[in-house]
Amino acid sequence: MIDTLELPMFPLGSVLLPGELLPLHVFEPRYRKMLAHCREQPDPCFGVVLIERGQEVGGGDIRRGLGTIARVVRIAPTVQGTLSVLAVGVARLEVVGWLDDAPYPRAEVRRLEDDPGEPQRLEQAIAEAAPVVAAVRRYAEELGDVDPGGTIEPAGASLGALIAATPLGQEDRYRLLGIADLAERAERFTRMVDDLAQILRFRLGLPNM
Repeated sequence: MIDTLELPMFPLGSVLLPGELLPLHVFEPRYRKMLAHCREQPDPCFGVVLIERGQEVGGGDIRRGLGTIARVVRIAPTVQGTLSVLAVGVARLEVVGWLDDAPYPRAEVRRLEDDPGEPQRLEQAIAEAAPVVAAVRRYAEELGDVDPGGTIEPAGASLGALIAATPLGQEDRYRLLGIADLAERAERFTRMVDDLAQILRFRLGLPNM
């Protein structure tokens, strides 16, 4: 018997990984109802999954089967009448089955625990990736691919912080989400960020590293 839990779900056009912050501006009535439900829970959480086809607004989308459990950190009204929400990814999830979308998307999910893997491999991969991530941010800002101000201090950065700071495509981020072993995830990320650095350097007319 698979242990499952029912969660309200927020399908998005982006992937959330454990350890990442998720800022949202919520205006759709169904998601305002979802957040009202979350507020009533002792542990206010919802699931985030990537939309494979379709749009975030209005429903009718096709959704991926892996996602992340997000815990609500803050909900505040804005002057525009929307809700400003801050959540954080706490664990990966697998969708076992979708429930009725009324009054908001819901699903039966299974929580997926990460395997810590080999600590030395994890630390080494993070140490190798951190300076490259910092360089990638500089290149991307110079190219106008990302807004300035998202740079990080490489020393002591976590894997989640490094991934969040890197302008990876959603398919690459989804591949990382599918890796349970943290050391393996970090090593795959290191290869991705190395490749991305070379691409950005080429666009800037810089020699290969």
